[in-house]
Amino acid sequence: MFIKVRGYGVQTFAGIVPFATYEYFESEGIDLQDYEQSSMYSDEENSLNIPKEHNFAMGVALNNFCDLWEVQGAILDESNTLIVESDGKPDWECDFSADTLASHGVQLIAVSDSVDIISELPSPTAILVGTQVFKGLVFGEDDVKSDGDFDPKQLKIYFHDTGDDLIVQSIEYAQNELENNCIHVDVKSDEYEWIVK
Repeated sequence: MFIKVRGYGVQTFAGIVPFATYEYFESEGIDLQDYEQSSMYSDEENSLNIPKEHNFAMGVALNNFCDLWEVQGAILDESNTLIVESDGKPDWECDFSADTLASHGVQLIAVSDSVDIISELPSPTAILVGTQVFKGLVFGEDDVKSDGDFDPKQLKIYFHDTGDDLIVQSIEYAQNELENNCIHVDVKSDEYEWIVK
């Protein structure tokens, strides 16, 4: 059995950055997108001339700053489609919205929430958030074991709530976690922002 989700997915991460560094970036008008491009180089090669004490991502990608959360998966949204194939032929499908899935008996389980995570932080805290949106085959497990026909009531979907999107963290079928081993996507957008608590 092949269980897949076609449509849009998101990779999002968030991490704490020293507040003084956030203030420096804001006062100097440094764009995080530009910083991502320059951060892979050493301090000497940094075209933005950021002082060493504020060059927090020197030599690494920004997505390494993910001590608060890092999630990548399909979005629970009606524009996406859950497709099940058996022996290479379509067997079952529905839109991938939380309401539709629940109406078919799929179990939806929230495991983390960006708003809750941020609310527990002391104030002031500067948070770097990155979001990448992609489109295509955003989930696919092509070797799902089953003793019979697909039963949506055997499906469990664990998700992270960003406040804007519900992002799938993992999927189980018949108590077995599925591997996302057939992903084929194109990146549609890549954004970085500051959130201050």
